[in-house]
Amino acid sequence: MIELGLLKRRAGFKDVYRFLGIDVAIRSDDRRLLDDFRKVYRRFAIEDSSSEKLSFWILSAAAGPGRCCLIAGEKLFVLESPAVVPHLYFFLFNFITEEVRDYFIIHAGVVALGGRGILVSAPSMVGKTTLIFSLVLKGFEFLSDELAPIHRKSLLIEPFPRSIGLRFRALALFPGLKERAKGLVTVETPEESKVMVDVEAEGLARVAGPCRPAVVIFLEPQLEQQDGEPSHRYLELSLNTLPDAFLGKLRTIPGVVDAARLADRDIPTCRLTLEKKARIVKELDSLCAAEGILVSRSIPGATRPPDYSRPPALRPIEKKEGLLELARNLQGGPQSKLFEAHGGSPSRLLFELAEVARDVDFFAMRVGRLEEMTDLIWELARRKT
Repeated sequence: MIELGLLKRRAGFKDVYRFLGIDVAIRSDDRRLLDDFRKVYRRFAIEDSSSEKLSFWILSAAAGPGRCCLIAGEKLFVLESPAVVPHLYFFLFNFITEEVRDYFIIHAGVVALGGRGILVSAPSMVGKTTLIFSLVLKGFEFLSDELAPIHRKSLLIEPFPRSIGLRFRALALFPGLKERAKGLVTVETPEESKVMVDVEAEGLARVAGPCRPAVVIFLEPQLEQQDGEPSHRYLELSLNTLPDAFLGKLRTIPGVVDAARLADRDIPTCRLTLEKKARIVKELDSLCAAEGILVSRSIPGATRPPDYSRPPALRPIEKKEGLLELARNLQGGPQSKLFEAHGGSPSRLLFELAEVARDVDFFAMRVGRLEEMTDLIWELARRKT
């Protein structure tokens, strides 16, 4: 049995951040791990705090080569390195969103034009961050590439200006940036390094102040096509760690045809092939709890990298459809303080979210040629301002 107190005492380095009014302390036995995280989130760093709401410990020497340990409260998780920054992000915000009461936190990037916010929401690997960066270069002001915190009283989106992480393969879409890449900060991920761009520090855009949401655009994931009537479906899971033994146990769940590791993701991810009518939530939750595995996100379907060679398309969608999709991208589960503030009632929460989105127009976009996508959104934003 590992004594968590002993592990915690090994962490001699400490940084403190303030996210959405919540003070978070991160301690480590390796200064480099904290420095990598600060490269991305330096705008949220504070000198110190006497009111730390959450504390985390990240330890590189306790889990063996190629791994590190993360302690959250009294729970210990093993993480696969070198993807420490994305791991920390997902862990921290799984916990932080449970504590937030005053914001609707939407999984979306945000830019602004004329004081009106444009939200771009999409699952991982669909091209959201690349599009947000392209919009910034076009002339939009920047608020966030990942989270859109909307204050429940002011109804304003508040900026969440972490540095934008672009894969080296995406630099080919931005020739001017590629020439400067050697001078930019990089963070390691399993498949390749990412260039971290602080858009304001690099003189590329201004970080906007709080603004009202005007438009929400949902990028449509590009899924692998199945011939004929499909006899199975897919589910992709991002995890804190993915041992081969756990993959094997996933395959024993009734209804799971196969479980395969995906190598091109920031954090450990597997794709489950399921029988068409399989229902595996209870069995999956039980297995993860028994094995100490945390699911940070799940995506139905088998996603493919974005295809920037085809023509894009932007179409309006009905308010009801848009609102339901917005709710699906709301961060924080049934145990969150936000849910508690609505008396544990999903319908009350949805009613208030509908008020927040009362003057919002919803669109779906097919991913295609980046410049054309950017121009479509630019023209749409100009009409709304």
